[in-house]
Amino acid sequence: MSKTLEIDINKDDIEKLVKKTSAITAEDTLRRAITAGGLFLSTWIIKNKLSGPRPANLGVVTGRLRSSIGLFNFLSDKGGISVRIGTNVIYARIHEHGGTIRPGAKGFLAWQNRNTGKWVFTRKPVKIPARPFLRPAIEDQDNINQVTDIVNNNIKQAIENA
Repeated sequence: MSKTLEIDINKDDIEKLVKKTSAITAEDTLRRAITAGGLFLSTWIIKNKLSGPRPANLGVVTGRLRSSIGLFNFLSDKGGISVRIGTNVIYARIHEHGGTIRPGAKGFLAWQNRNTGKWVFTRKPVKIPARPFLRPAIEDQDNINQVTDIVNNNIKQAIENA
């Protein structure tokens, strides 16, 4: 189940935007405003949750997860516009929610110990602790306030420049 961050936008501002521009331009402005808020959150995730320190946060090993954070799927339904922030990296889910990984077809798990550099092999399942990096971004009240300000300021600026 994904969490969402809902931002209230002043209806009067939208009506002003549509009156000063066309509906298509207003929708484009809303998309840009939502994108700006999403970019703020994705940057926050990378800086505050995917750059260490361990064990509370994920550290950088290869940088693949960190560089995969992006904005996906603009959706227009029920009159709303939204953006999803996430990753397409397959192991992101186990880090976000925690869980147990089990040996696959080869019958064992293997990883390199960060401290010693030695390889570790096991046939037993390994429990991975949850180290959420996406959910905290939309649960942080300062982030909610910042994104709301970013979105509303983008809309107000578009109205002034129209």
